Amino acid sequence: MLKKLGIPVAIAIFVLSSITAWGLAPGNPDIYVQADSASKDVSAGGSAVFTISIISQEGFEDQVKVSVADAPAGVTVTFDPNPVSVPAYAQGDVKMTVTADAGAAAGAVKLSVVSQGVTKTDVKQTTLVTVNIGGGGAPPVKTNTTSTSSTSTTSTTVANGTNPVSTTTVLSTTSVVSTVTQTTTEVITTRTSALSTKTAVTDFAQASDLTLPVAALVIVVALLAVAAFALRRR
Repeated sequence: MLKKLGIPVAIAIFVLSSITAWGLAPGNPDIYVQADSASKDVSAGGSAVFTISIISQEGFEDQVKVSVADAPAGVTVTFDPNPVSVPAYAQGDVKMTVTADAGAAAGAVKLSVVSQGVTKTDVKQTTLVTVNIGGGGAPPVKTNTTSTSSTSTTSTTVANGTNPVSTTTVLSTTSVVSTVTQTTTEVITTRTSALSTKTAVTDFAQASDLTLPVAALVIVVALLAVAAFALRRR
């Protein structure tokens, strides 16, 4: 029976080895890019800082330059450092500062963050982030002023012989000024959207590459089991 099993076993080992070697073969070097937040709020005249993480995939190693080409008027984007060094199976981080001018229009601004290899220019990824621009300046102040005054006058007539004399005496004059100040405070809430992190190959980020070999192994074992059962019945 062992001789009869020799050919199926040899074929199964050959197929399994070929599929395993093909499944574990490294792919093309690439990068995975993510921002620490998908959306941030900024007042007109202020700024917001994003952290852009560029993660090496399949052994990618190069300098990566980051840019934004679609920033509208009144919005300035700067990067530090730029380009950034991305070692193989590691990552490089870039601080992206988005500044809104005092006269920038309020509203949501979508920015396309492009990361591209300096030497390996064919490696390029785009990540979208949103900046919500609100009104700037000091909080509005409303002042209401109320003035009141009162005068008390007393008239007295005194007889002086045959001719009466009339006198007027002002007892008091009061003026009160009341000022009420109302201040409105603007509260800005930052919305944070968590992004999943794809780690380097040393942390099994490319575990999906094992899916095909494992599936092939299961199929081959099942075929061997069926063949052994069939031969035993003979």
